[in-house]
Amino acid sequence: MTNDLSILIPETLVAEMPLSDEEITLLKIKLWQLLGQRTERHTMSDSSSVPVETAEQLFNSICFTLQICLKAKICSLSELLSNDNLQQILRAGQAEIEKKIAYGKTLLLEVMHTAPAIKNTSYVDTIKGITAFFKRYDHRFFAHEIPADIDYQLCHPVTDQLLGIEYINDFLQRMLIENRFIGCFDIKKVKLLLNCYCRDYRGLLINLYDPVATNAIGLALVGRDVFALDISADTRCVITEIFADLSKADAISRLSAAAQEVCELTNITNVSAQNYLKQTAFDLYPRIMAALPTGMGGVFLTLPVEV
Repeated sequence: MTNDLSILIPETLVAEMPLSDEEITLLKIKLWQLLGQRTERHTMSDSSSVPVETAEQLFNSICFTLQICLKAKICSLSELLSNDNLQQILRAGQAEIEKKIAYGKTLLLEVMHTAPAIKNTSYVDTIKGITAFFKRYDHRFFAHEIPADIDYQLCHPVTDQLLGIEYINDFLQRMLIENRFIGCFDIKKVKLLLNCYCRDYRGLLINLYDPVATNAIGLALVGRDVFALDISADTRCVITEIFADLSKADAISRLSAAAQEVCELTNITNVSAQNYLKQTAFDLYPRIMAALPTGMGGVFLTLPVEV
């Protein structure tokens, strides 16, 4: 079983309060004692012994829950060291997790309410998987686990440092940002654009937000109608000319300004949503540079002519 306390104590907190070797040893002893208590509780006093794999998961859950306490400032590292009843602190952490679960369910309903009318298999299956998560999640003994099948590819993935309900809530927040952005555009044009991006956009593992955001940012770069979502060959030539002689700093500045323009036109005022779009714009820079010699046909897409 791991003796690494990084799962419990984030590096930022360790930097604020460096622990001595004696304090680390004391904390480990307290955690082992708490593990024994939680193991007995998990087996309903039937046994104080469980398979090593189960003990590891119980230990990881304890660390995750106590870390929730530290993040929420329910307790401090010094209190973890001085308190002889970590069960009490653990219960406070579980109560905090229950609040996050309630918030996550609210987020899920909002994601379902704002979901684009696009039958993408991985998107639909991921919603089902997260719905199942809230039925399977055992925050008392396995709070760090993510019992859900999640296939949908976000434009900007959740960091793998997040676990349990924190991972799910962050994932849902990102889905909600993407949903609301796509909802600013005519769904028929969105589907036409996705079909240009990927012929099997319904069946393959793709992100629905990225091509919409990319074309909107491209149109904002040249002062065209972002809601058209259509970038012609002539418009690509203009964009190519713009970036041909720009330094990296100037190019990123232009992309950032274009993202901000899109936010204003779509009435996106949420800071997280604005930053999400700006990150998308920043990520366009290497793609644009790589595609300059070929006219950027693979970056900015042209909608088919409707008959």
